[in-house]
Amino acid sequence: MAIYRDRSLIISIFIIIIVTVITFWHAKDIFFQQDEWLGLGKAISRSDSGGLPSLIADLMPGDKPLVRLLPLTSIFNYIVFNLFGLKMWAYGVMSLGLAIINASIIYLAIRKLSKSSLIALGAALFWVTSSLSSQAITWIGAVIPSQMSLTAFLGSLYFMLIYLDSVFKERRWLIFSIILMVVSLSFKESGIYYLITFPLLIWFLKDKLKDNFLARFKTMLLIVLPVFLVLIMPRLLSVFNHQTASSSAPTYFASSTNVIYNAFLLPARSAFHVFLPVGKIYENIYSASRVHYAEDAGLGGCAVECLIGDSFSLMVSFYIIVIILLTTLLINRDQKKIVLISLASFFASLLPFILYQNRTTVLEIRYYIFPTLWMGVILSSICYYLLSKIPKFRLFLMLVIFVPLIAFNIMNIRKGMEVDVKVGEYRRQMLQTVTEIKPDLQKDNVFYFFTDNTGFYEFQSGFGQTLAVWFYNTGKIPKEALTDFDFYNSYYEGLKEYSEGKYGYFMTYEKLIIAFQNNPDLDVNVLHAYYWDHPKHTIKNVSFEIRNKLKSDLEK
Repeated sequence: MAIYRDRSLIISIFIIIIVTVITFWHAKDIFFQQDEWLGLGKAISRSDSGGLPSLIADLMPGDKPLVRLLPLTSIFNYIVFNLFGLKMWAYGVMSLGLAIINASIIYLAIRKLSKSSLIALGAALFWVTSSLSSQAITWIGAVIPSQMSLTAFLGSLYFMLIYLDSVFKERRWLIFSIILMVVSLSFKESGIYYLITFPLLIWFLKDKLKDNFLARFKTMLLIVLPVFLVLIMPRLLSVFNHQTASSSAPTYFASSTNVIYNAFLLPARSAFHVFLPVGKIYENIYSASRVHYAEDAGLGGCAVECLIGDSFSLMVSFYIIVIILLTTLLINRDQKKIVLISLASFFASLLPFILYQNRTTVLEIRYYIFPTLWMGVILSSICYYLLSKIPKFRLFLMLVIFVPLIAFNIMNIRKGMEVDVKVGEYRRQMLQTVTEIKPDLQKDNVFYFFTDNTGFYEFQSGFGQTLAVWFYNTGKIPKEALTDFDFYNSYYEGLKEYSEGKYGYFMTYEKLIIAFQNNPDLDVNVLHAYYWDHPKHTIKNVSFEIRNKLKSDLEK
């Protein structure tokens, strides 16, 4: 019952809940954006072909090249997509709930680490209002792998800190920590940097642990277990099962040269980027570089963005790191350890992403879900420790520093969400409009969506696959179309024959008529055509007109 008497805990959690709800209230109004359509299609298809047992069986090492294995992400995606279906608000509520849980665990873990409720609250609020990691909360497709991986990581960190406080005596906390790290890595590998953070905590955090060399060494060996179980053992099993090796690395992996480049540049410039919304980074740094320096430098715009923008980011990051290091000279030894461990963890949390091709200056912002955590600890700790010199004004000055920063981030997140909600609303209206043809669907169905411009790209993924998901409950859409990566490709146009019938999607009339010419048995009445008026964001059923035109052209 002691937890209910902890006033600082109750007040802090209450503040976290209020701030999170204010920031992400409209997450429930965001429509599917991209990967969600394929995820839902896979879940529906799996439900009709073996369900969860079949999914688990397919996750076992087999004869397919094994690059990534994220079993819990696959399982939870299947469960959540089948549970929520097209109820968009349910995904938003889940995401909001996970954000509150994660911010609360951050508070508990950092309070355990720093012994300060104020530091912990500052770190939690910095994380939950960070514009640069908000995509992990607002993008439905990223919620389960990103947020649930973080939840398990934070739980593992918290139990590890309890274990260290017990001076290696209460081993159940170590077991809990290891189990949760296995869970975290099974959702997403981003937390693998714990191999740097946890040893730093074990070896350098507390002076009272320095005489426990053997216990620390054993703990160090045990904490490698999650990596072995999740990342190494499945690949060994694949080898023993004579699994076919992948002939080449996935396209999203960087070359060895780019890995070296990323290893230096990505962590360095990110020390600056975590303080700004991604839109402001491009608007005020990189795009400004293109405008002001492209002509003088005689280089292409993108080259100037990288040259000038990265140089500016690195310069500011350098000053930030220097300030952090200089600050450590003004605080005591225990405080210094927390700041330095957090700084090392910040850089380490970016290392997993040096393996990817980073085609843009800033990573996809959901990847900053871990770095913003540690930068929040650094910022909150430094402010708290320096202001401890004037304890009477410490709380007031902390508010002066954090309230404007948090308010600025909240406004930018809400502004970005307004755009997502608006775009999602006209996409929702578009699909609700085409719902009118449900009674007209047949065994074979061909969809034709066009505009005055070339193609129809109002969705971030292939609209052919989206329509298959949207209409699947009519029983007139082939199951294979739900997971066909061709239809998931935004540029794909074609007609395919499946076991349950033919399914086609087109954006250009020329390809549409060729498909009907190649399939003379196909009745033109299976065609459903819509015209999209982009300026007005309206869609019009023109099936009758296009069918007549198609029939006339086919008779020529």
